[in-house]
Amino acid sequence: GENMFLDIPGLGKELFINLMETIMGLPSSSVWELRRILDSLENRNMLSLKSLWNEIVCGRINDLVKEALLRRITVLRESGLFRDSDATDLNKVFKETLNKALVINLKGLPKSFRQLIVETVLNKTVRMLENGEIKPLFLFAEEAQSYLDEKAWEDYITRMRHIGLSVVFITNEPDSLMSFVYRQADNCFIFNLVNENDLNYISKMSKIDAESLISLVPTLPIGKCLAFGNITGNIPIMLNIRRENVFGTGETRKVLLAVPRS
Repeated sequence: GENMFLDIPGLGKELFINLMETIMGLPSSSVWELRRILDSLENRNMLSLKSLWNEIVCGRINDLVKEALLRRITVLRESGLFRDSDATDLNKVFKETLNKALVINLKGLPKSFRQLIVETVLNKTVRMLENGEIKPLFLFAEEAQSYLDEKAWEDYITRMRHIGLSVVFITNEPDSLMSFVYRQADNCFIFNLVNENDLNYISKMSKIDAESLISLVPTLPIGKCLAFGNITGNIPIMLNIRRENVFGTGETRKVLLAVPRS
């Protein structure tokens, strides 16, 4: 809603329909009507939210279908992600960020809008990878399991090796990740964890013995992590971590409370 916006032509008609159906929960009867209208607008080179809205309002459409379409388009407008002018060219952005990091800041957005953005950008990324338009890339998903349902993540993770999408999950709540994430994971990097439930959950999924994991992880000092997986031959190895000096949005804030003596 600040410097990233999408429009229907840039996203693509099929991805827009998929977004309305899977994320916005548009019923199948309304999806058929949406496709018919979008096909008509595309043939007239008039693909836009405004034109779509006008066609629905003025068209001879079942009232229930009309209401379902207008309600969801209203949500898209209010999300701040979609507009008809000055839209972000995702094709250009992805192609120009080769060997660079592209960060999408979801801070301060309602959960429903976060889900909308994550799903939309992921769908676009996967489509471009499948079409060979961009080279394989890494996706760093920070607590992103909160924004997509399990079925969507399972689809991406199952196919990621075939389409060139390597997902790195980052979380402070290991038990919030789906079990198939651990089964499919090639490598695991763990910083200090003291919660027994978290350690028990990870130990069931890891390829090293639970006793080693539970005894080592709670004692990890700041600046060290435990790594295991394909990268270490499944032998747990302690790594020193450099202090990061790029992103500071997650920096801990401290409060000093001064209590005067009586």
